[in-house]
Amino acid sequence: MVLSESLDEFQRLLRQRDAMRFLCFHACSGDDPNMSKYVEFIPCRAANFAASGRGEYQEQQGCTSAIRRLVFCKMVRDEFGD
Repeated sequence: MVLSESLDEFQRLLRQRDAMRFLCFHACSGDDPNMSKYVEFIPCRAANFAASGRGEYQEQQGCTSAIRRLVFCKMVRDEFGD
């Protein structure tokens, strides 16, 4: 069992190394800090940031409609004497 786990670990490390092999931002490859190469870090789903406010509004609107239903049910019960 230990041998198979260590073999899996070794294969996982090789896959991770393969994923990083082609990244070559370092001094040995001739990359100067003042060059125009840059990496822009942005969220994967930037559109969802704007959508989060809409969800909050919908939840608030849902609460309002739930209160309206409760008031309506109370009015109906009062009207029919239940």
